[in-house]
Amino acid sequence: MARYRTAMNDIYLLPNGGQSSDELLRLVERYKTTRLTALQLDPAAFGSTYTREIQFTYETWLSRIQNPLSKTFLSIDSTNTNQTDEIPLAQSEWVGTLTVLGPKVTSEGTTLWNTFTRENSTHTPDLAAVRNSNAIYMMAGVFVHPGYRRQGRAQRLVDAAVKRVREEAKFAGASRITIILQVNTENQAAVRLYETAGFLAVSNEKTDWRGMTWEEQLTF
Repeated sequence: MARYRTAMNDIYLLPNGGQSSDELLRLVERYKTTRLTALQLDPAAFGSTYTREIQFTYETWLSRIQNPLSKTFLSIDSTNTNQTDEIPLAQSEWVGTLTVLGPKVTSEGTTLWNTFTRENSTHTPDLAAVRNSNAIYMMAGVFVHPGYRRQGRAQRLVDAAVKRVREEAKFAGASRITIILQVNTENQAAVRLYETAGFLAVSNEKTDWRGMTWEEQLTF
């Protein structure tokens, strides 16, 4: 289990393998509950709906947390823990989430904005293809429970995700990193969050959603 230590010690990377069947069951239930809560509280912030996802089977939820292309970061309520505590994620209060998909590279006929589709979003990442290429990632599912906002949790989630992406892309020998996301144009708090993290707005065909990118040229 990877911990991304911050001043509040609250950011964790959800493991996608190696759990016992009982622990996995609890993780799936916690993930499901957190995701459905997010869809209910912030329906305009996601490209999906509560009505759609409440129909998902256990196997669908399991496939999400075991997706080899996915990295899910969690903000945990660590009020009663200290810097040395090892928090059992399945029994913790998940108050924020962020998911990153990738890496991928663009191929003939694709652009940044159609690199990821529902059909290819669970493929095993091809790290060899990333070498000397632009490693493309997509950030999605950013949510912090209203009772835990204005504490910097969303910023720490984004920072942890960017840090992890940079580490992976460098290890794979990528020459460049591009992280893409789409944000509702009416969600100005989210826009400011991403701008603070270094994301820049780009033109997009969808008028109600703004495309944003974070890019870095890698040197070795």
